[in-house]
Amino acid sequence: MLAIDIIMRFSAFGLLGSLAFITLRDHFNHRTGKLLVALCLSLMAMMISSAPEALDLPESVKRVARFIDLPNTVLAWLFVLSVMNDDFRLSTRYITLALIYCAIVWFLTLNVQMQWGIDERLLVLTVNLYALGLFLYLLMNVLKNRRDDLVEPRRRLRWFFVVAVIGLVGLAILSEILSGLIGDGIRKSFKIFITFILVLSGHYWFLQISDHHIAFAGKKNPSKPLTPHSSELTDKTRAKLAVLDKAMEIDKLWRDADLSLNKLARHIGVSPKRLRALINQNLGYRNFKAYLQSYRLKAAKEALSDATQRDVTILEIALDVGFNSTSTFNRVFKQAENISPKSYRSKSLAD
Repeated sequence: MLAIDIIMRFSAFGLLGSLAFITLRDHFNHRTGKLLVALCLSLMAMMISSAPEALDLPESVKRVARFIDLPNTVLAWLFVLSVMNDDFRLSTRYITLALIYCAIVWFLTLNVQMQWGIDERLLVLTVNLYALGLFLYLLMNVLKNRRDDLVEPRRRLRWFFVVAVIGLVGLAILSEILSGLIGDGIRKSFKIFITFILVLSGHYWFLQISDHHIAFAGKKNPSKPLTPHSSELTDKTRAKLAVLDKAMEIDKLWRDADLSLNKLARHIGVSPKRLRALINQNLGYRNFKAYLQSYRLKAAKEALSDATQRDVTILEIALDVGFNSTSTFNRVFKQAENISPKSYRSKSLAD
């Protein structure tokens, strides 16, 4: 058992190191790449901090490794969020949630080392429940955004991820339940085995998947809808794009606040999968909401810059271009333009 543990540990360490190197070389300029490198380093530290006594590693090395190992759960959480959401940002909310988790784990570690006498089982339960809450949020986010995801390989990956997380949580709970029966050493070896399988699968996936399928490319959505005239397009594709262009440019279906991808697909007479491919592969959008918002924001900016509409309220403009509320409109507008609609109007009309 010890020999197998050491082999898996060093194999996972090597795979993580190569993955971190590849990411540093090719993708470190993007937020997702930075998170992946940090996750790899944290998991490599876990291999060291939990190493069996037989390896006889210096305690000072293990102590440093434990500190680097501390955030691996929240780094995995943030990494998946960044992969699944093109507009992911390290917001104050995400950073706060991550820091709270790290603080609880650090307190648990200090309680063991300093022998403060606080019930360790209670702290472990707190850590596990907090981590479970983070991943439940992640699952809901992954499934919620699946509907508007235009990148087909990533859409399929979402269901696989949900099943994988449920399985991992189940295995983690089972290992905790059986820890008293199988012993701490076997439990740690089981954890290394699961980590090794995940690292091996992740390494294979990373080498196979295209940049375009995840957020590494850093490619922004086009600032306005495009009408491609490439000679490489088939007549059928060009015809469908013309129908789509008419629906959006002439019929202005984007004004419908309840417009969904399925609804638009029915209107132009294609399957949802075909429509996702048309918008993603030919117009460059990775998310259906971003596609709709490009039309809505363009119309909103025109209205806000129009002196004849000076007396039209921002709420009226927001509703007219297809937003359900001013709060959503203000958030989307500011995120896209780095300025509020009110300030944009004042600046435009003052020029």
